[in-house]
Amino acid sequence: ELPSPEKAEKLLICINGLGSTTMMELYIIMKEVHQILTDAHYIIYDSVVGSFCTTQEMAGFSITLLPLDGELTEYYDRPGASPHYFKGVRE
Repeated sequence: ELPSPEKAEKLLICINGLGSTTMMELYIIMKEVHQILTDAHYIIYDSVVGSFCTTQEMAGFSITLLPLDGELTEYYDRPGASPHYFKGVRE
């Protein structure tokens, strides 16, 4: 169930490929999810697409929606790096 737009004006969308789903398919999924949420009057703050948590050749994907308040937005905007995800930093 989606949070109500009154409580979560901004959302972060993460589309995660599980292994064998192509990037083209993941971007098509993102386009559809983005359209559904904007039609429902949500503000999409940011979106990420990739294969962040996978298994070998597993079909499918996951969709994660994170409602952002002021504090979470501040943390999300900070640079960060991990073995498979970089944001605002160089390798």
